[in-house]
Amino acid sequence: MGESTISIFGKELLSLCECHAAKNDFFFNWERIGRIDKTEYFFKRRVLDHYLVGRAVESGAVMREGVQATGVTILKNMAVVHTTAGDFETGIVIGADGFGSTIGRSVGLVHRDLKCRYASMKAEINITPQKGCQLGIMEPPRQQTHFFSDLMGFAWVIPNKDSVNVGYGSTVDRSQGLRERFNRFLGHLDLQPHLVKGGQIPFMTIRQPCTERVLLTGDAAGFVNPWSGAGIDQGVIASEKAAIVCREACDSHDFSAEKMSMYQKLTEAQVRRNNWRGSWIKALDNIFPHGASFPSWFKLFIMWFSNLA
Repeated sequence: MGESTISIFGKELLSLCECHAAKNDFFFNWERIGRIDKTEYFFKRRVLDHYLVGRAVESGAVMREGVQATGVTILKNMAVVHTTAGDFETGIVIGADGFGSTIGRSVGLVHRDLKCRYASMKAEINITPQKGCQLGIMEPPRQQTHFFSDLMGFAWVIPNKDSVNVGYGSTVDRSQGLRERFNRFLGHLDLQPHLVKGGQIPFMTIRQPCTERVLLTGDAAGFVNPWSGAGIDQGVIASEKAAIVCREACDSHDFSAEKMSMYQKLTEAQVRRNNWRGSWIKALDNIFPHGASFPSWFKLFIMWFSNLA
């Protein structure tokens, strides 16, 4: 999480911070090739999410655990959210339900090109301070981002207080054997797999994240940095803009597609920047044959890329 997001939530959020780093080292085939000087704050997601839900409830939100949305129907004077606990009537719906959003699909706001996504594996692994130093992620704390000549994607090692967040991701059509490749990556770091989870991350943002009575934010709309896979900052930025539109719509009792299009205008620059970055990933994915190693000049491309990230 970046400093701008911390400023939105408030400094009290730092009490939950596991670790903060001012550097991100870039590697290509295990050789260090560059570094970004950028301050990032790292949190355990289950802790951060619990805190944010608590703040929302304190502000008046009603939390319904174990209830799953199954779709949305847009009527003339309301939206009806269908769930496993029955139907709920509302004026406006915000879909923040991840990639492949049920809310988005039910109203036709979907990623048309399903190739524009990463398949990823990640694990949170407890380590000792000595192991952190051995990995090169401590003193001072720093993130590592790894690229490989046979991987259309990247891997990461992120320091926490007493653990590391380790991940490995590839474009979805090149993700065969991803778990085995991730295990080999962990083995090279002398880390044992623990609580490994899989998921998908979009690397293109949908061009229309809204329609009548419905807005999408976060992974549901593809608000993710394509060059890092990080989505918290992008999601918070988009959600702030969604909140502005929701307030204006509720105040004016206008939930039309035209009113919701204000959200599209507010996020236009963000979408354009994300999709420019994502187009590089898509182009490289199309250019290089499957199974082929990247040519020697690809290392120079990664070095250039790291300066833009």
